[in-house]
Amino acid sequence: MLIAIGLLAGACGDRSDTAFLERMLADVDDPDRWAAAVALSRIATPDVPAAAIDVLVAELGAISVDPEEYGMEPRTGFCFNSPERLIVPTLHRLPAASRDAALDAAGRAIAGIENQDRVPWAEAADLVVLALGDAEPGSPDTLTPWQHAMLRALLTGDRIWASGQLGMRLSSDYEAGVRLLVGDVTDADAVADLANGHDAAIMAAYDPGAQADVFFKTAAQALLDGLPKAGVGRLVVVGLAAVLETADGTPLMDSPGFPPEYRPFCLAHAAGAGVLRTSTTALDWLIVSPSGDFDPDGTRSGRYSTASADAASRISHHDFAIALLDEIDEPRHHRTHVGVETA
Repeated sequence: MLIAIGLLAGACGDRSDTAFLERMLADVDDPDRWAAAVALSRIATPDVPAAAIDVLVAELGAISVDPEEYGMEPRTGFCFNSPERLIVPTLHRLPAASRDAALDAAGRAIAGIENQDRVPWAEAADLVVLALGDAEPGSPDTLTPWQHAMLRALLTGDRIWASGQLGMRLSSDYEAGVRLLVGDVTDADAVADLANGHDAAIMAAYDPGAQADVFFKTAAQALLDGLPKAGVGRLVVVGLAAVLETADGTPLMDSPGFPPEYRPFCLAHAAGAGVLRTSTTALDWLIVSPSGDFDPDGTRSGRYSTASADAASRISHHDFAIALLDEIDEPRHHRTHVGVETA
């Protein structure tokens, strides 16, 4: 009802309900509060109360910081239980003066997100796109100083925000120093073009629309052919523990009890590894995988060790990333497959 008031009254220029809606901003019921804020943003243009902007941005922040807890609370059924689908377009359409305040508040909301493992990327992308405003990727001169600062904060430290559509938004020559390029990992010429000027490459790609064994074999050959053309001397491939050998020399996927439904995909990975193993190129390649599996709740310890395949072994995503980068900065293993686990 509150949102309907805003949409209808805003469309006809009727501002008689603004005082009532402003009182609603103090309501203890969250759905009423954000609905009143949405309504005010439609009615009170161009003088949207700062309190309404704060409510909308705080709602986005709550969704992103802890989506599980947020989803457990009673929410309105409007917009398919996704308030952000209405909040983001609402903030985008604010007049310049109000929108600047909203962008600044969105930046603060992003900076306050600490537990990245629980952040849904769709909501995080909403916040970042909102904070960037109309800035085009590759045009850092169009960003305000606080936007520059926010981008640097997002793309440094333990947070890995530059992925997918979010990465596209943060890509090119922003001050954060991150560039996102798009190419075909199964095309040697494309690999060479994209890798030109770099020292090393990490392969972590998969095309679910392709036949798995064909994809991994073709990609491996394209990397073997394309990277040396670009002057890249080191390739680190993210592999599967299932292909790694256990302490007795048996591949984990051949161990008793291994789920048979996973075997075709594992064999496809093994086929790609076979292309690397039989190559005669001078490219210094390495396959790195968890010794067992990832610990989705694991934190960054900075400690890991190499180990044979073991289904019970675990490593956090953070420590696995460190292992990959260590093999780039100071290569210790060559032309083989190693497993890593939390030390």
